[in-house]
Amino acid sequence: MLMKRSFLFLAGPASPFFALLGEELLERGHRVLRINFNSGDKFFWDGEHTADYKLPLEQFGNYIDTVAKLRKITDLVIYDDSCEVHQAAIEALKNHKIRIHAFDDGYFGENWVTLEERIFGNKTVLPKDPRFYLRAAEEDLPRVKRFVSGKRAKSFYKLQYHLSSLFGKAHGFKESDVNIMPIVSYIRAYLAGMKKAKLKTNYFLADLEMGKKASFLRSFAGNADENNNLVLFDEDFVSAENRAKIMEIAEKYNVAERITIVENANFANVVKGAKAYITNNDMRALTAIAKGKPVMALAEAIYNIAGLTSQCTLNEFWKNIEAPDAEIFRKFRNYVIFKTQINGNFYNRKAMKLAIGNAVKKMIGKVMVAETSEIFDAS
Repeated sequence: MLMKRSFLFLAGPASPFFALLGEELLERGHRVLRINFNSGDKFFWDGEHTADYKLPLEQFGNYIDTVAKLRKITDLVIYDDSCEVHQAAIEALKNHKIRIHAFDDGYFGENWVTLEERIFGNKTVLPKDPRFYLRAAEEDLPRVKRFVSGKRAKSFYKLQYHLSSLFGKAHGFKESDVNIMPIVSYIRAYLAGMKKAKLKTNYFLADLEMGKKASFLRSFAGNADENNNLVLFDEDFVSAENRAKIMEIAEKYNVAERITIVENANFANVVKGAKAYITNNDMRALTAIAKGKPVMALAEAIYNIAGLTSQCTLNEFWKNIEAPDAEIFRKFRNYVIFKTQINGNFYNRKAMKLAIGNAVKKMIGKVMVAETSEIFDAS
């Protein structure tokens, strides 16, 4: 018989996913507590089995330590472990011998959810040596059930979250994070749906939100061939002011006519025609690698491995692009899916139900059961 556990939920995705997951755990006899930090959190999960955090962030460590002792917490459930409050919780609970269930968006598209299991706060570290994956034993991968695009549903849920945070009663330190721009972006994304991008030929693709835009555009201007174009991918919608700043920098380096900003388009379709893809560390790079596109990652990323991404400098990359090794990627993808991915997503109702079922099996110690349908091919 499985031991009954006590699950502490912190901030989750902007959707009902955590609330539904909590309900499933309660139905199985486990204890559940969710801590809300703002009105957006409360919109998706409020009432019984929740508590509001109303103190400054500096006091959160002591607060969560006390909660863990009083409620005899055995498991911490979070979404996006880079979040400041989650980092504070992990640090405060490191001596409690608590199991951490770290959710995030799927690494391989919207048919997947990331769920990393950590014992006593130890973060999963994927090997960076390509030889590890080539030598790794082949595992039987779960078969994946596909879902229609959840982009509009995602925009709708995030719009609800931000509107609730903006107009709801302020009670948490995260309330100060709320501003009007995400709301405008998600309204535009929901109303527009997915656009078909109009693109030039012979283009490099890069994320619009690159860190140092001036140095990045200077590198393009000084090192790419003059017949090369640059497409900047905007997943949602940045402000007109930010777009104007980017084009102002491009004008300075005489490359404005070679730059196109694409917003709210299907990334897989845009990258299909690209010469290569450049990113800080976005997981979209895995889609590009799956399609055989050369990738340059400018920051730490799980896929920034010799054989998958270019290991040269950005200035060298414009004229020395190199396609990823298909066999290394296949072995890497299979290993990562088996270790960290579950079928489903956070925004489609049927996908949430599937992901919750798979997550609970993994969280309470049972082996994840594969779902039927065709195997993931990154197309």
